[in-house]
Amino acid sequence: MATTPAFKDVVVVGGSYVGMMQAQELISTLPEGHRVLVIEKKSHFNHLFAFPRYALTSAGDKTHACFIPTTLVAPHQILHGAVETVTKNSLVLDRTVELDGKSVKELPFEALVVATGTRLTPPGTLPGETKLEGIAFLKTHQDAVKKANNIVIIGGGAVGVQMATDIPLLFPSEPKKKVTVVHSRQHLMPRFHPALHEIVAKRFDELGVKAILGSRAKVPAGGWESVWNGGVVELENGEKVEGDLIIFATGQTPNSDLLKSVAPSAIQSNGFISVKPTFQIDAKEEGLERIFAVGDIADSGAPKAARPAMAQVPIISSNIISLISDSKEELKTYTPDPAAIHLTLGLKESIIFRNPKSSSRDDPTGTFIGEPTFFMKDDGKEDMGIEGVWARRAPGVTDYHL
Repeated sequence: MATTPAFKDVVVVGGSYVGMMQAQELISTLPEGHRVLVIEKKSHFNHLFAFPRYALTSAGDKTHACFIPTTLVAPHQILHGAVETVTKNSLVLDRTVELDGKSVKELPFEALVVATGTRLTPPGTLPGETKLEGIAFLKTHQDAVKKANNIVIIGGGAVGVQMATDIPLLFPSEPKKKVTVVHSRQHLMPRFHPALHEIVAKRFDELGVKAILGSRAKVPAGGWESVWNGGVVELENGEKVEGDLIIFATGQTPNSDLLKSVAPSAIQSNGFISVKPTFQIDAKEEGLERIFAVGDIADSGAPKAARPAMAQVPIISSNIISLISDSKEELKTYTPDPAAIHLTLGLKESIIFRNPKSSSRDDPTGTFIGEPTFFMKDDGKEDMGIEGVWARRAPGVTDYHL
């Protein structure tokens, strides 16, 4: 005779900023008898926002603090693994996990939230699954930066800008390190109003950072890893840029493969997941009303950043509760706000910048209405306030080596 499961599970795939935000929101709102399971292959919470800084410096031997042990209040759990396949009401992991006293690979669910985000080239995100692997990568990168005198950064987005403005301040002694940023667009930070480019360009001038704009770097025959420790990068305009350390800081790959088995039509040609305004996946396949996508992986019209998810997460939780309780109420929908960013421009300096509204979702940077809003800050710390992050993510834990 089959036994009734003790809990009805709502599964969140992805344990980074947005996934954990979604899990906490569900924990606080789901009705009794429901449990939240987070699927995450990394052994620790990866504080991605700090990686560009800690790829350059240990900030007083704090590299290990970028990786934070996290748990959920019982009976909710984080299960470490990756999703191989998904069906309409269950998923299969790439390894067995312990759950309810049993070793299992298949997990049935009442609802599923895909919060897998995107992969950046290191050091935007890191290879490996464990804390020790992450620390080793960052320390190797720190050593390479320390030894290099001529550093080339490919990419003028947030990661490239942050690293370019950090290096001159971290290494102020003579001979100063030469820093060059190569960017394919005419404007740095191209997803934002041109005013942000002007601010960043001025900061580059102040710090002696050179920018080569408007020509794409050609991928070397051996890939970017072949020139990481020094080489020549050829641009599409024929120019060649030489460096003894070349950092690739552009491009992102959506982590959407897990839906290929159940909703291939929801995966766009660029790899992002089509969603309805309710954040339910927008697929031709039937019976998938309880599968949602949130954050960067979802093509919701929102900027690719963690902050917009603060508005998305409550909508998804409310809609899941409506579906599992057979509510007749109309599901909640989402309207994206203009892109905003808190961007460091050095060890202390940073800017909070918000785009004006746009008249077109398909061309937001070409249809601005009005002017952006922004203000400068100078209260940053070299360690990026890592102690505060631990206090929020792992309350009461003070041993950063765990």
